Amino acid sequence: MQSSSAVDSTVRHVGVTVTVNHVGLSAHQVGWAHTAFSVSSPAAVDSLTDWLRGDGFRVLSGPRTTRDGYYEAVVLDLEGNQVEVTA
Repeated sequence: MQSSSAVDSTVRHVGVTVTVNHVGLSAHQVGWAHTAFSVSSPAAVDSLTDWLRGDGFRVLSGPRTTRDGYYEAVVLDLEGNQVEVTA
C-alpha cells in the first residue's frame, strides 16, 4: 500500500531547478516518482517539449495547466523515467 505523503528534494543550479519527489513506498517498492525541471516560462515548457518530442522522446502529458496551477509537460527519458518540465 502506498502512502499519500511525499518528501521533495530540490537542487537549484545554473537557472534550472531539479526536484526529485519521493513518494511513500511500501516494502515492495523502491525508487522515486519522477524528476522535475523548472524553466522560466510556459513558452519555455512548450519549446523544450517540442524539442524533446522532435528528438523522439515520448511525451506522456501536456503541455497543460495542472489543477494546482503549474504549467507542465511529462516526458519519458531513455530509461523510461518520467521527467516533468514545469513553469
